[in-house]
Amino acid sequence: MSLYRPIVSLLSRSISPHPSLPSVSFSSALLFTSFRHFSSEFQRHTEASPYDPKMTASRRLTRAEVAEHNNSSDAWIIIGNKVYDVTKFLDEHPGGMEVLMEKAGEDRTEAFEDIGHSTDARQMKEDFLVGELVESEHWKYSYDKRETGTDKTTDQTEKRNSPMEMLVYALLFAVIVAIIYYLLLA
Repeated sequence: MSLYRPIVSLLSRSISPHPSLPSVSFSSALLFTSFRHFSSEFQRHTEASPYDPKMTASRRLTRAEVAEHNNSSDAWIIIGNKVYDVTKFLDEHPGGMEVLMEKAGEDRTEAFEDIGHSTDARQMKEDFLVGELVESEHWKYSYDKRETGTDKTTDQTEKRNSPMEMLVYALLFAVIVAIIYYLLLA
């Protein structure tokens, strides 16, 4: 309690930079400064970036437009027909900046899939989404199951045939064993 009173009295004193200016209590000035600092920080973190997925999901780009963004101060890449601005991520990329800059402005889908990125990395890339390629410039990728011709109906048919195949293999094995047994005893 004894330390509390001097602190309160110090904070409640009025201060003025000049006698002709109105005085402001120290606590009010501190509160105002803190509010300005935190509000500017909040605004900085919540401002919608030009590459906010909500704002850019409908943005359509050509491969030529993406190719213009191929330097360390403005680096875009294509992954799965979507365009990402990785400029702010260059220094943070675990594989190094060179990996991204090697093909900046180009399609990096196969490399991205070959590395086997984690679920976190796949989710993180969505923070850098700029838009999508125009439909006429979409590529088909080897990793994309939809593009290789497999669909749900084929998979379901194979699953239904699987027990039947096992039965055929079992019968074939039994016939071979019976023939070998008959030949050895004869």
